[in-house]
Amino acid sequence: MKTTRTFKSLCLALLAVVVFAQFTAFGQDDDAKRGGFGQGGFRIQRQVDQLVQLAHAQSDDAYHEYEERSSDTRYGTQAVIDNLYRTQAFSASVDLFQRMVGERRSERDLRQALNYLMSQSYTGSRSNEIRTTLQNIQQALRNNGNGRFPGNGGNPGNGGNPGNGGFPGNNSGQLRWTGRVDAEVNIYIQSGTARTQTIAGAPTFGEQFSFTNALPRVPVTVSVNKLRGRGQVDVIQQPSRQNGFTAIVRIVDRDGGAGDYDFQLNW
Repeated sequence: MKTTRTFKSLCLALLAVVVFAQFTAFGQDDDAKRGGFGQGGFRIQRQVDQLVQLAHAQSDDAYHEYEERSSDTRYGTQAVIDNLYRTQAFSASVDLFQRMVGERRSERDLRQALNYLMSQSYTGSRSNEIRTTLQNIQQALRNNGNGRFPGNGGNPGNGGNPGNGGFPGNNSGQLRWTGRVDAEVNIYIQSGTARTQTIAGAPTFGEQFSFTNALPRVPVTVSVNKLRGRGQVDVIQQPSRQNGFTAIVRIVDRDGGAGDYDFQLNW
């Protein structure tokens, strides 16, 4: 009798293993059909949720700034309103991206949507966290796809060069940058981000930037075209492997007070 019970227990255990294996295989097949993430899905979802929180907090900050400035007649509100609408639009775009992730859209679609988010301009105290989170999501998607960005037939060299900062396309592109500069600043451009360092004078105000394509992680030559500004705008560092493929643009404004600048960086 004891042997019979042991045999039945063993059979039940084996049956449970078989059922679990079939259920797991079914889930993986369904995941593949729907373009899911596989094992990296939880990490991607967690980072996207963090991005949503940051984007919402940034839009709330922009509205609080608008409320404060609108009641103070000493300040103009056009730049504040521009920033308000820009942050609200970015927050809505992030919400849409979260929905796409939740619906487990194809990795190709998610990468293209992420490229759009990375091309948007965002300023404020949370901008560095947002850039870092976007880059983490980009890296997670890249790792999940074994480093291959699907282009034509999944060939990373056809419309999905992984060395191009995570953006599809070729190695050419443009950066458009605007802001109000006092004295001297350096602008560090790497991949799909532009970070401003104040060298002298007051911090930059109303900074905005957008990319048509990320600065690639391959050697290219960049050139700057000043569209507006009373001072000098020059490229002082070309991107290379030694500097992490980072270009630097210097703006020097020697006149009194701050001046408005608008330039286009081409590569």
